[in-house]
Amino acid sequence: FHKGEELYGLFQARKANRVLQRVIIVEGYMDVIALAEAGISNAVATLGTATTEHHLKQLQRVTEEVVFCFDGDKAGRNAAWRAAENALPLLEGNQQFRFLFLPDGEDPDTMVKQHGAEHFEVLISTAMTYSDFFFDSLASKVDMGTMDGRARLIQLAKPYLSKMPAGVYRSMLTQQLAEKSATNNALLDQHIPKAASKPVKRQQPVLVGGGSPVRVAITIIVQYPSLARQVENYQQIHTLTIAGIDVLLALLELVHKYPQINHSASLLERTRPHSFHNHLTKLAVQPLTLAPEALVVELIDIVDKLSLMAIQQRQAELTAKPFSTLTAAEKEEIKQWKT
Repeated sequence: FHKGEELYGLFQARKANRVLQRVIIVEGYMDVIALAEAGISNAVATLGTATTEHHLKQLQRVTEEVVFCFDGDKAGRNAAWRAAENALPLLEGNQQFRFLFLPDGEDPDTMVKQHGAEHFEVLISTAMTYSDFFFDSLASKVDMGTMDGRARLIQLAKPYLSKMPAGVYRSMLTQQLAEKSATNNALLDQHIPKAASKPVKRQQPVLVGGGSPVRVAITIIVQYPSLARQVENYQQIHTLTIAGIDVLLALLELVHKYPQINHSASLLERTRPHSFHNHLTKLAVQPLTLAPEALVVELIDIVDKLSLMAIQQRQAELTAKPFSTLTAAEKEEIKQWKT
């Protein structure tokens, strides 16, 4: 467990929402609790640290939109700017980062208590885009009514734009800077350094020593059985012929069938009669490199990919048959794919 890397409430948000279309980052864990009590189950908070690139990478895996909801005072805006800076290497256009600043004296707790959860959700939907927050923050430091001020805006923006990955979003921000500063876009682009290429870094395996996705999934369930209850629609993986798939399916069914299985010891006791029990006892002590909040995301991702593989395998099997030989049920199955 590394306090500076964790997001309070992410595990609960994943549990409450099969698909997280949006995640709200608030300033403290008490805000997460207050929002959850009001029925807003997609809020998270860092644990006493600023929002880092590591936090944002975690969220990249589970949602397409992140809204930073901070106080409108100087401290809140400084925290938002640090978050915006840390998001720069991730700005490729496939994830939205937005910003909402609450009125003076308000926080998420008071907001939902005084105005209701629906009002808060409406406010969230009106949050500023990344580009608006970025340029408004920089423009507040210069006099945009003068040529000198607009030139200064370019100088302030250049170091940040240079940290962004090359792509459409960076090009669009550069174009927006050109419009705001009344400068030629092509000329401006030439003066903004490209982001340095990062050396290819091998991702640390979830399971120390590595292993196949199925082995990783089995290990996660053995060590954290309750996480398996977040996995849904896993039944179709039984058609796969991958090594270990029968064990994975058996564990998923076991944990869903017996709610009292919440710890490794209780799961191992339940599997004692099975031939794979001894193998599970070895996996129970294999080191995992992620916290439970991240492991549940990894587990769901693995099973989702296996399910997709099973579906694609079934589709290939049926489409290879002459249509005239298909049963009515198989024809209906194919029809369902096309709807």
